[in-house]
Amino acid sequence: VSGATFGVGSGVALAAAGTGTLTLSAATGAVGGTLDGTLVTATAASADDVAAAVLIAAAINASTNPLVLRQVTATSALKVVTVTAKNSGFAGNAVTLAASGTGVTASAARLASGTETLETFSF
Repeated sequence: VSGATFGVGSGVALAAAGTGTLTLSAATGAVGGTLDGTLVTATAASADDVAAAVLIAAAINASTNPLVLRQVTATSALKVVTVTAKNSGFAGNAVTLAASGTGVTASAARLASGTETLETFSF
């Protein structure tokens, strides 16, 4: 069909990985998050949220639990830990996220904003 546009599942709009955040505010003690049912924590000293965020991200990245190791990576910036699905697309949005400890808040119950690739052909 001349002038028709068809969408199929790969190519132009790049897929994005799902993300979620753990935000710290006067975090103390064992703090972190539960990722796909696996608790990962670090010890926050002296309510230093920036240092605690760095430790949480490092603990997530160092985890040897397959539910964490194969599913996510983490980075920190100031008082926020960003958890990113290793696989882009909708599947990463299924990774659960919960805050753990005093002074930690999760952005949502699951990672979000993962999208699939879409290629469009014009004929």
